[in-house]
Amino acid sequence: MDNYDIKQVGDMLNTQVFKPCVGIISYLPKDINLKMLRINRLNRLLQQIDYIFNVPIMIVAQNWTGISLQEGTTRQPIIIHNFKKGLGINKARQTLREKFLESEFNYLIMFDDDADLRGTPAGGQAYLREMALHPYGFCEVKPSLLKLFAISKPCYELIQIPDGGADDKDPNMRFFEDMYVCRSLKRLYPERRFFFKMSTNLMELSDAAHDEGNTGWHKVYDEPFMNRKWDRHDTGGNTRWMIAHATKETLLNPRKIFRRNVRDPKTQKWNSLDSVELYDQHKL
Repeated sequence: MDNYDIKQVGDMLNTQVFKPCVGIISYLPKDINLKMLRINRLNRLLQQIDYIFNVPIMIVAQNWTGISLQEGTTRQPIIIHNFKKGLGINKARQTLREKFLESEFNYLIMFDDDADLRGTPAGGQAYLREMALHPYGFCEVKPSLLKLFAISKPCYELIQIPDGGADDKDPNMRFFEDMYVCRSLKRLYPERRFFFKMSTNLMELSDAAHDEGNTGWHKVYDEPFMNRKWDRHDTGGNTRWMIAHATKETLLNPRKIFRRNVRDPKTQKWNSLDSVELYDQHKL
């Protein structure tokens, strides 16, 4: 899709060049069977994006040793940022945000490499038009998830993703980063949120929590020394606390992020620390 002008957006804007792209977080595990499964899913996703959106694609590629994409996979360019080892969920999202803000693009549609995108070019063009009409906005098609999530550059400049995350080995540092981003923006910047009314023509159907190919947060809870039920609840509890206490200042300063309670990693006893102490202790 060629760049095109936005018209009739409002008094603040007469004309602006619209430059959307898709951003993908990709991690390929060492297990050969799992790696091939995820490569096949990534190739499927690239074909779906090319068919539905036909826009440039940016990939944060982790552990892609010996892997390369065939030239001509998509009609638009694919920009690959290679990292020899896995960055972790949150660091990978931080990196995608950083690369997007540094780029010429001004709107990002986010996916993980295991996403299952469905739709038609008409649905894709409708979504792009809706994005163009909201040059400062964001939209989540799947509530509280960053798959098919669209965010403008001015909006992404308002929030940083903290360290830690659902796959952190320290239970005190765990939270669901996608829920944190979506719900914090909705709570603090409701005027920037827009709704896509043609969602029946554009869907994302993956279910990572019940997916044999998933390499993310739910694997952490399979470790024998952890209580799966307790950890899942604590991660969600941490997330909800962070969202409820977030301010526009803390969104841009993760050092001031809030936690409800923390557990000492050595004694396993509960105690309360303020956010700055927590940050300094755990390098949040």
